Amino acid sequence: MRPVITRLRTRAYQFSLRTGKAPEEVLGDFAQRRGHTLLELAFSWLLAQSPVASVIAGATRPEQLEQNVKAGGWKLSPEELAEIDRITAG
Repeated sequence: MRPVITRLRTRAYQFSLRTGKAPEEVLGDFAQRRGHTLLELAFSWLLAQSPVASVIAGATRPEQLEQNVKAGGWKLSPEELAEIDRITAG
């Protein structure tokens, strides 16, 4: 698992050098322009990945459970997925 974490950190670092922003900031802006949160984007992106059929997320408060359920309702279009790929390209 360590090589995967190292690759993700390297990719995030390269992204920050290229854009001057943290990946979560740019992706948060992407989601906000579409009326969604970063959490909703994360769930939607995960659900769009084959063969992912469900996303398991913890919730300790009723509001968190509501947010998690709402997050699964955004189906990313092929164009949005392509834009996310462009944003996060290493």
